[in-house]
Amino acid sequence: LAVLTITEGIAQAYNLGDSSIYYISKNKITKLTHDHTVADQLYRMKALTAEEAKHDLRKHSLTKHLGMFPEGNELRPFASGNIRINNGDMFLLCTDGITNSVNENEIKRIIKTFDGRCKKTVNALIEKAIENGSQDNLTAMVLRIVNSTNSNTIKRQLSRHPRLYPFLLGVGISTLIFVSIITV
Repeated sequence: LAVLTITEGIAQAYNLGDSSIYYISKNKITKLTHDHTVADQLYRMKALTAEEAKHDLRKHSLTKHLGMFPEGNELRPFASGNIRINNGDMFLLCTDGITNSVNENEIKRIIKTFDGRCKKTVNALIEKAIENGSQDNLTAMVLRIVNSTNSNTIKRQLSRHPRLYPFLLGVGISTLIFVSIITV
């Protein structure tokens, strides 16, 4: 699960599991989330190098995920620090099917190639993951900040895209159903 919040020019990323959020600004790409896997935990403890963690079989063993019931019934996601956003900044939210088969340099190249055209960027990322042999689910969303100083921008964008409301409602309902099924 990966969630990005943007409020008054500040973004914050949250995740559970191995879905990721990247921040792209001025040709720099920064991963905002931590994978909740055994391999990533070993990397953060300096027991594995970054390269070893990428190829370690334990990168598929989740240490946190939706449907998990830890002691005390409290499951806290990773939360990034605050990121002040600017016009032209972009965010990539994606599953490990993308990140396990498309490296950060390829992601950066694809994003630069399509220069803010989100739909084409997503299609190219998915095509590259397939080309690189991904065997996992491939889900990606790219967001581009178009006006970080005007709080009415989001309202205007939503009013131009009325089909977005049913989509967002559907995503919310699907998530609730998924969580309900897991908890039963």
